[in-house]
Amino acid sequence: MEFVRGEPASDAVPTHYRVGGAKNHLLPLAYASLLSIGSTRVSNTPTAIRDWPPTAQCLRSIGASVTVAGDAISIKRLAGSLNFAALDAASAAETRYSLLMLGVAAAEGAELTLPMPGGCGLSRQHDIHIEGLRLMGHTVHEGPSGFTFRAGRPRACAVKLRVPSVGATLNLLLAATGSVEPVHLYNIAREPEVTAVTDYLVSRGVADVGDIGERAIMVRKAPVRPPVTETNIALLPDRIITVTAIVAAQLLQRALILEKTNPFLITKELSVLRDINLNVQIIDDTTILVRPRSFFELRSTTLETAPYPGFSTDSQPIVSALLARISGISEVKEFVFTSRFQYVTSINRIRNCIEIDGDRLIILGDPSLPSLPQMVHLKATDIRGGMAACLFALSLGHHVELANIHEIERGYGSVDEFLSVLGVECCENSARIFDPYTV
Repeated sequence: MEFVRGEPASDAVPTHYRVGGAKNHLLPLAYASLLSIGSTRVSNTPTAIRDWPPTAQCLRSIGASVTVAGDAISIKRLAGSLNFAALDAASAAETRYSLLMLGVAAAEGAELTLPMPGGCGLSRQHDIHIEGLRLMGHTVHEGPSGFTFRAGRPRACAVKLRVPSVGATLNLLLAATGSVEPVHLYNIAREPEVTAVTDYLVSRGVADVGDIGERAIMVRKAPVRPPVTETNIALLPDRIITVTAIVAAQLLQRALILEKTNPFLITKELSVLRDINLNVQIIDDTTILVRPRSFFELRSTTLETAPYPGFSTDSQPIVSALLARISGISEVKEFVFTSRFQYVTSINRIRNCIEIDGDRLIILGDPSLPSLPQMVHLKATDIRGGMAACLFALSLGHHVELANIHEIERGYGSVDEFLSVLGVECCENSARIFDPYTV
């Protein structure tokens, strides 16, 4: 795909952009719905993301009905047991959220063969999931090609996560809904999407959940299930796309109004962006206005990622790309997921300005524009890093040719649609073969 930035239009009437539902709410909710007999209707769904079709196919293959109508989907577990032996392995291998099938199988008391989850090229550890499931009494073996799982007899136990992993929290939450005895989970993730999935399981009578600490919950199978009904769920707006759009408006010098979002889900990120003097205004509970400033008016800063409600690791590459355009030295400490630094190579090939020092980045920002060349060839390494490198190159006025764009589309859906709102012209070019890091 090729992208060409339009002329800056900072004084123009703001463009409107509607933020869609969160991928990180939709996908775990889809797996959680397998534990509830009846229909779950989900609105505001980002069905354009590449991770959705394989997820839907995973659900269908083991016995669920999945229908799509516009931006609404309906998931219905049919009567009877789920057929885990019929799992579509090819689809499961395409996304990392398929790992939640382990938690579903545990809750159902089933056996499962699961291929190694796919997704982005970032290195992710599965041991936190496996350790927790084993403590709960289940048998899990991990091999080069995937996992073999056999549910054990549920038992009361306490599991403390080594780090507050979102995926592990969700997996163990799902697994614990099959236990009559209480399962205590400590050091869990508290992201809004995790809370929303937890609330769903409680509302459907699947789980009994109680808070027992700041990052601790008790989970067990609900003693009584309500009658089968249809549940309507509106997805949370995507926090990371909101942050990306705010930063992109500054990088591409476009006034932008974000609608159908929730600024109160990104309190820490907004605080950091205001610290660097970004012109961001909260209009109301669902609307944000961004008016770009000159890069020379912005300030360098120091930030560190942390589990929610801290600064999100997913937002780190996007904001780091912005800091590379701000005069002075900025420092970014990545305390959640240092594998996210892969995108730095792409940015440094455009302008050598970021040094990796263990778990931190030292960014020597420069607000000035570069000399030629104007054509930049990039390859997306992952969802957020790919978008960060692309936005950085476009902010410098480069014509960008981006390979591996499907990585970005796993989380942003149609990249050309997203960028066109910001004045970027897009065209597909699948024929050219090039060195993805040539600048």
